[in-house]
Amino acid sequence: DERERGEGSEEESIARRRLSHAFNRLSSETSLKKKKKNLSLQFVVHDVLNPALDTKLYSDTFTVGGHPWNILCYPRGNKQENLALYVNAADAADAAAAAASSQAADSGDDAAPLVGDWAPRRAWFKLSLLHPSGDEARHSSKEATHSFAPAAVDWGFTSFLPLADVRAEFVHADGSVVVRCELSTDPSVVPPEALPPGGVLGGYLGNQHYDCRRETGR
Repeated sequence: DERERGEGSEEESIARRRLSHAFNRLSSETSLKKKKKNLSLQFVVHDVLNPALDTKLYSDTFTVGGHPWNILCYPRGNKQENLALYVNAADAADAAAAAASSQAADSGDDAAPLVGDWAPRRAWFKLSLLHPSGDEARHSSKEATHSFAPAAVDWGFTSFLPLADVRAEFVHADGSVVVRCELSTDPSVVPPEALPPGGVLGGYLGNQHYDCRRETGR
């Protein structure tokens, strides 16, 4: 009886160790996912030659560095004959709406600054228009590093590529174009923001010449 009880205890101990190991592995994997700082994804814009296509399109939201992002695309151009592509801080609109709601009654200002839990964030990103051939050398790419802040919650390229070139070279057989976004908030990838003359960081108090609401209609 003692031997049988001993074997049972040993089996239970092994089972507990296995369960503990599995739980620790799962916790570690979950933690890594929560801390993801780099991501590459594709945004497919369907029926891009259709003149009735919306002039302003957003990709699904994705999370990097604990913050939500999406891609903003103007498939027919943003006030000019060029494909326009931007990376957007996806939670900014909700923060702006909350700010406007709480402040507009007092100030009459419908352009209230972002408030609440919205926090500035710095990221490197690369946007690529993928060539139908799949040849990496024929893709069209541009990259930037930016400090996303209340005055500049989206950033990118109003003149990414002339629409004539997009239609001639980058429309896939199904009538779509494919945008790839690579984004990182990893400090080892994203260079720190340099302090310009005057000592004002562009992402937080600077970017005086950029108004995201004026440029992209936010």
